[in-house]
Amino acid sequence: MKSKHQFILTLSLGAALAGPACLAAEEPDAEARLPRMSESQVVAEVEKALPKWDKDVLSVPNGPKWSARVQFDGVLKAVGDPPLKAAPPKNTRRVVDGERVVRVIPEQGVVRYVNNALNWNPDKSEKLLEKEAALRTADKTLELLGLPRPELDKPRVDTQGARDTSNTSPADSRTFEMYRLVTVRRQIKDLPVLGSRARVAVAGSGGIQRLRVNWPPFSMGKGLRLRQRDAVAKDVVARIMQQDPVSLVGVPGSDLTKFISAKLAYAPQEMTRPYRRQPAGKDNEKPVDESGAPDADDNRNERPVQFQSAAKVASPVLYVPVLLVTVAASPTPYELVVPVAESG
Repeated sequence: MKSKHQFILTLSLGAALAGPACLAAEEPDAEARLPRMSESQVVAEVEKALPKWDKDVLSVPNGPKWSARVQFDGVLKAVGDPPLKAAPPKNTRRVVDGERVVRVIPEQGVVRYVNNALNWNPDKSEKLLEKEAALRTADKTLELLGLPRPELDKPRVDTQGARDTSNTSPADSRTFEMYRLVTVRRQIKDLPVLGSRARVAVAGSGGIQRLRVNWPPFSMGKGLRLRQRDAVAKDVVARIMQQDPVSLVGVPGSDLTKFISAKLAYAPQEMTRPYRRQPAGKDNEKPVDESGAPDADDNRNERPVQFQSAAKVASPVLYVPVLLVTVAASPTPYELVVPVAESG
């Protein structure tokens, strides 16, 4: 199976700035000297960038409710762990069992797993699995969880690394490989599904150190109808003009060639709010200990199993077809999620 691969350096004393960011750092007034785009210029760029869409984007059946069948012991089996020491009560959403933390929200297709016993340790560093072996491990895990295979997009394998940097002798600096990260995004009818992703972190032992799945059962709201192309275009233009746009295309040090790029996708309705702060593609994962830091003399394996229940059932996620619009604006490019359908 072919996949992309990248080395992700997570610990460093500093990073070099490049492109326009470097220009801005050296010349604080550089951005102020860049010309603002007129509304007519933005309109022309939007017209060039918008793809075509039709009623086919609404003719998608509901997907399987795969996560309704997910149980805590099922998650542990999928990652190759033994079952819980005690059965969880009804409506449990989170379990802490020794070094293991498991969270399941079936209504929203959310699964979390962390095994702190497999946290990377520089004093016990182990050689990581080869990429293809990590792929097979992740693929088996996601299959056992029950993710709908037709919705799985092409996997990507990255290497999460760390660097031990010496301030006195650069020659003493060392780089470590911590985990293989296998990431699978989601597609429906060849269109990406925003906000959905599965990621498996494979430790040097070949065991799974953490698992994060955001994969709500796919369902669109009833009574959706397509918006007119002109209305969508005006919406995009209005949102861009609110940002006092300055294009990074052609700026020295920038490799951007288009001010606006746009593609069709599906997104949770909540993601289409005009002033949503979270970027559509932002990766919020933090490889932390979900159970909290213990005292120095605390042995988590000797604690009783801890359960947390939900105060109320989470609402299911409803999807809508959207345009994912990328704007190459100064000082930082950003994304807009604009619906191409609305309730009739």
